[in-house]
This record gives sequence, structure tokens and C-alpha cells, in this order.
Amino acid sequence: YFGNTESNEAVMFQMYALSQLGYKVRLGKQSDRLINLLAFQEKVFAKPYLEIDGTEFYFLGSNLTDEGIQLCDFSFPEEKRASLQVDRFPQFPASPAPQKVIRSKAFPQVTASVIVNNNLMEFMDTYPCCSWELFAEASLSKEVKAQLYPNLKKTIAGRSEKEAANILLNLIQTGFEYKTDGDQFGREKTFFGDEPFFYPYCDCEDRSVLYAILVKDLMNLDVVL
Repeated sequence: YFGNTESNEAVMFQMYALSQLGYKVRLGKQSDRLINLLAFQEKVFAKPYLEIDGTEFYFLGSNLTDEGIQLCDFSFPEEKRASLQVDRFPQFPASPAPQKVIRSKAFPQVTASVIVNNNLMEFMDTYPCCSWELFAEASLSKEVKAQLYPNLKKTIAGRSEKEAANILLNLIQTGFEYKTDGDQFGREKTFFGDEPFFYPYCDCEDRSVLYAILVKDLMNLDVVL
């Protein structure tokens, strides 16, 4: 509607919507540009913030300059910090990405074929960088679970706990191509469980998150990251 998510009109609308939903937001101004600042329950990494009355307000946009920031001095009754925890993903129109097939090297009969939603990938790519457990606790989208879980459940059925865990581990550790975030993106980026099936590469914490999800969901075991 506003042509650009960081246009002044878009920022003003975001401020209006977030404040009416009860979130702890502040409006800033740098030169002739409006800035949306948002407080979270969790720590956000690699994003600038201002501490206002003991609360960290993060700027999630791009291209903040070294100029000073003017703040609009306001607050709302009973305002609350936003949470980055995901108990379910938003539903977007279907836009199928190319199918990705992964195969275990130690157990070549163990494969997984997954098609993810481009629109959900775009949303996930905008998610702030935060602690790894939030990505693991978010689990997988229901669409990916429907494609992945039935075959994996059959694969590990009747196996000992150790065998089942090793089959899942080898699939995750050898089925994906490795590359660091710096080499692939030029920045730190932790994947949600769906994302390794979209990008050409993933790294250590991405595989750990996905493995944690599979062990928890398919084997009903406790997981520590």
C-alpha cells in the first residue's frame, strides 16, 4: 500500500497498528525519515537499539546513519514487549519452491523430498537474529511435516533408540551441502527448520536446530542445544 516498508507512511502505519495491539513501540526521526523502534522480551542480535527508561528498543530496518535520533515522547497504558517465540507460522498463499531431495550417506535408502513455500521463506528471511532455541521451538511448518514425517516415521519404526537417532543424525549431517553464513549470506542467519530445504547450503546451528526438531517430534526425546 505504501510502496516501501520503510517509507514514512509505512512506518507511521506500523506504529499505529503495533500500538493499538498493545505493543511497546517508540517513534524516532532521523533527518526527514521516521523510524520504528520496538521492544522485545528476548535479546535481538546484530541490530541497533536505544535504551529508553531501562528498556531496549530495537531498530529492525536498514541503513541507519550516524546522525542523532529525535524521539517522540509518548507511551501507551499497559503496553507490553513483543515476543519472538513462534507457536505457529502465518499462512501465506502457496508458492512452491523447487523440490529438494536429501539422502543419508551411511543409510542411502533413507531420503527425504520436500517442497517449501516461497512466501514463507521470504517471511522467515526477515526474522530478527535471536537465540537458537527460539528457532528449534518453532518446529516445522505443517506443510513440511506432512511431507517429511510419514516416511521418516516408517524408517525409524522398530529401531532401537540409538539406531533411530543415528539414522536421523546422518541424514541431517550428510544430506545437506555445508557453507558458513558469512560465505552464503554475508551475515549471520539462523535457519528455521523449513529453511535448509530451500537454500543450497546450511551450517552447524541450522542442522542442529533441524535435528533437535526431528528428535523431539519423531522420538519424543528431550533435546538440549
